[in-house]
This record gives sequence, structure tokens and C-alpha cells, in this order.
Amino acid sequence: GKDRTGVAAAILQRIAGVSREVVTADYLLTNLDVPPLGVLQGNVKRELVAVVGFAHTELIAAALDAVEGDHASYEAFVRDAVGLSDSEYLALVRLMTG
Repeated sequence: GKDRTGVAAAILQRIAGVSREVVTADYLLTNLDVPPLGVLQGNVKRELVAVVGFAHTELIAAALDAVEGDHASYEAFVRDAVGLSDSEYLALVRLMTG
């Protein structure tokens, strides 16, 4: 997914130390298998389908910029905005980086 799931995956990747370039490339892989808009199809103007239905570099950049602009680090974001304790954060990092 490109929206909530894609942004969450991007944040987790950044926490694990993945570069923004790789995170962005991974996010854009969504476009290789774009599902139909389903129930939204009839409710989205034709000119907006390209925006709503596909992943775009600008969208993931804006999401990461928002996190990075509002927090000193991804660790601070997870601690302050998500509410993980320091030990939970470290456990998450260990889980992802093995």
C-alpha cells in the first residue's frame, strides 16, 4: 500500500537505517501492482486518479520531511509521537536489524 501502510513502512525502514533514496525506490514499487480504486473509482475525478491511485516521490518525500522537520530523529518521533519507550524502541531496532 502507498498510503498509511507505505508511510509506516518508510518510517520503519528509516529507523532501521535505510537511506531515503532506497526508501523512496521501495515506496515507488507500489506502482508495479496498483489495484483498482474499487469503491473510490466512481467517486474520484478522472484527473485525480493519477494522484490518488499511484505512489509519487513527492508524497513520500513530504511524509518523511514532516517527520524529520517535527522531530530531532526517527527515534524521537517513535518515542514522542508513537509513544514507544526507549526499551521498546531498541527492541524494534533489534528486531528489524537482527
